[in-house]
Amino acid sequence: MNEFVDPLVFWAAAAVQVLGLASVLFARLPRASTAHDYARGVFLGCLVVLGLATIVAIGSGSGYWAWCGTTFSLMCVGGTFDVGTLRTDAF
Repeated sequence: MNEFVDPLVFWAAAAVQVLGLASVLFARLPRASTAHDYARGVFLGCLVVLGLATIVAIGSGSGYWAWCGTTFSLMCVGGTFDVGTLRTDAF
């Protein structure tokens, strides 16, 4: 249970995961705007940080790899999921 030894690492990882999941939603918005461009930048940044955090956690033997890896995979699927066909078929 060395995961809870350093609360700063825990809360930093949790914040990046929440920010990453929120950026998936904002990056998938249909309208192009300045906020949309920022959300895509935040999404890519969080994706890189979570990928690196997963690699480091696996290498260190920490249990954080499961949480970081799960968020990373959800961000990958959410970033590539095409909702355009769902919108046109629904109406």
